[in-house]
Amino acid sequence: MEEGKLLPSTTVMALLRKAMARSPGSYVAIDGFPRSLENCRDFEALCGWPEFVLNIEVPDEIMVERILERGRSSGRVDDNMESAMHRLKTFHEQGRPTLEYLSKAGVKIYNLDGTQPPNCVWDQLLATNTPLSARSKRFMS
Repeated sequence: MEEGKLLPSTTVMALLRKAMARSPGSYVAIDGFPRSLENCRDFEALCGWPEFVLNIEVPDEIMVERILERGRSSGRVDDNMESAMHRLKTFHEQGRPTLEYLSKAGVKIYNLDGTQPPNCVWDQLLATNTPLSARSKRFMS
């Protein structure tokens, strides 16, 4: 992880399976997943197709700024320039094709503008009218 590399899909799926077993029959939001076509296919084999994807779009230069700031404020050793650049390269090589694969398969992808303040991104999520947004609205009422 310190180098910004992805965990093996088998490891991710084992962790995911364990977490999902704690909430049977519930909707689950999985942050930053799938990160590769291998993750996507493994998830499909385990759970079927996702109902939708929330893709928070942020330009590379802003993402690097945020990663470095998180490293400074949290002390995370993997939040440095080298690993940030590697993460972006990995996303462009693996994440983008995964989003395209899901889109071509008919999975609805909601693109949210991640350059906005957190409350505005939250409002965008609520406007998606997904089961996640409906549950969030009920929770907030």
